[in-house]
Amino acid sequence: MPALDAAFASSLATGGGGGGDVSAVNAKARGVDVVDASFAARCAGATRVDVADNVLGGDAAKCAASLSVLAGMKRLKHLNLANNDLPPGALAAFGGAGGGGDAAATTKTKKKRRDDENKKRERAAADDDTAVTALRVLNVSGNRLDSLDGIESLTNLAAIIANDNAIESLAPLRGLKALNTVVLSSNAVDAIADELASGASQCHTGSHTTTFAW
Repeated sequence: MPALDAAFASSLATGGGGGGDVSAVNAKARGVDVVDASFAARCAGATRVDVADNVLGGDAAKCAASLSVLAGMKRLKHLNLANNDLPPGALAAFGGAGGGGDAAATTKTKKKRRDDENKKRERAAADDDTAVTALRVLNVSGNRLDSLDGIESLTNLAAIIANDNAIESLAPLRGLKALNTVVLSSNAVDAIADELASGASQCHTGSHTTTFAW
């Protein structure tokens, strides 16, 4: 399976003719299983990257490395990671945070621990300029995500598209003041936090397992 590296990206890029700045890369459905660090170097100025319908989640180590590369692209505004078989906890790469949790713990305990960890990461992100990116739209639909942990550092995020996953909590969205669109049908979310209810103007649901309470 091909790696999305500098050479491959050049053949898929919009802009960047003659070695100039790349503005967008469409690598949708190319069988990509890893994003190489050379991709970020070649496409540092890209504002749109579409890597949907690939297999980035096929190998845990490659997945973590790939998302770390993408998370480091500070000019990126639109990122499409839909249908990549991303595993639980994968979005931690965007915040440098560990995901998961103790499988034997109760749901209540896990939620409390997650909330505490999110608050710590929010404080850290506020003090770390490198944690704040230009990303405005993130599509992670159709994966195996059980958490949004990691995206709390994306302070410019306006839209999160995360339908068809196994997400249980929206706590990581707390404090994202630019957020106005949340798509999360077919997840396992029990309720929407007050912060989200007051900040999101468009919330789309289509699953009996997803409910809103405010």
